[in-house]
Amino acid sequence: MPGAPTASAPAAVHVPIDAVAVTDGGLGLAVQALGGGCRRLALQAQESSAEVRLTLTVTRPPGICPPYVTLVEVTTTLHAPLGDRRLVDTATGRTILPQTPSGVPSHMG
Repeated sequence: MPGAPTASAPAAVHVPIDAVAVTDGGLGLAVQALGGGCRRLALQAQESSAEVRLTLTVTRPPGICPPYVTLVEVTTTLHAPLGDRRLVDTATGRTILPQTPSGVPSHMG
């Protein structure tokens, strides 16, 4: 049947985001999450004038994978600097406090 998912298609799971590092003058966003083995991570941003909605997804194809995970950095690039826009985690609906590369919340730096 056209359009029907196949049994071998990996399922994407939305993962909550705890912290986001802001880099490259506000154009870059980076998140750390558990990856490795067959886990593939992706960070997507939906931008508006008031907020940036972030979605972190993890996919794992079916089959046997190496049994390890490690902390990896996942990044995305915005079309315009973050500025005063609010960061929102689409998995939880919560506001995420952006961090500068030094680890200090950007509104305090």
